[in-house]
Amino acid sequence: GIYACYNGGSCIAPDVCTCRDGYEGFDCKTPTCRHEQVDGKVVGCLNGGICMGKDNCQCKQMESSLWLKYANAERGITGWMGPDCSMPMCAQGYFDPLCEDTAPLNE
Repeated sequence: GIYACYNGGSCIAPDVCTCRDGYEGFDCKTPTCRHEQVDGKVVGCLNGGICMGKDNCQCKQMESSLWLKYANAERGITGWMGPDCSMPMCAQGYFDPLCEDTAPLNE
């Protein structure tokens, strides 16, 4: 078959690619997600998120099941959001890590 270095990677020896920033793997097809945290650590996609493209995480989200246990609970989406999937989503409110109380209107 034909062997290629994808996403701008370069062939530097027989069957050896050097990948551009944001990609890895033997053929440079695997994207990498790197997100700097407040403490300076660099992490990939957190909480089960999947790296879909260079520094682009797809976060896990699903329908909340709170209404099954609490009859008056609102139905909505729960899970994780943010560039690194570190911000929790709650059907019954919003996450305010800096305690600034800046929720969008009607939330």
